[in-house]
Amino acid sequence: MRLKHWQEQEQVRRKGVALLKAGVSPTEIARRLDVSRVTVYNWQERGVGAKARIRPCGRKAKLTDNQRARLERILEHGPVAYGFSTEVWTGERIARVVREQFGVSYHPRFIPWLLRSWGWSWQKPVRQAR
Repeated sequence: MRLKHWQEQEQVRRKGVALLKAGVSPTEIARRLDVSRVTVYNWQERGVGAKARIRPCGRKAKLTDNQRARLERILEHGPVAYGFSTEVWTGERIARVVREQFGVSYHPRFIPWLLRSWGWSWQKPVRQAR
């Protein structure tokens, strides 16, 4: 299971620690919480009251959750509603919207990856003969 935020990892750890207190075996806890047995043994070794040593990984997101929600609403309304002439969102257009609305720069080639990470699908327009 891949967790998005360290807060979610901390919640899983707390559940695991509670199960350890209740006498559930580390193997069973690992199965229930979809974590490795080594992880459960680490929780057990460090003690029930120990705080997690989890640190966020990677670079801090350029957009806040509120900004992301605003961007999603803009994208849902479509490019024409934003002022573009056609109904096609391109990486360049989305990067421009992000720059204009939030003062954040993304490379247009990064936009498809960003959208996929948010659960959006990236669709290329069908090319038509002239």
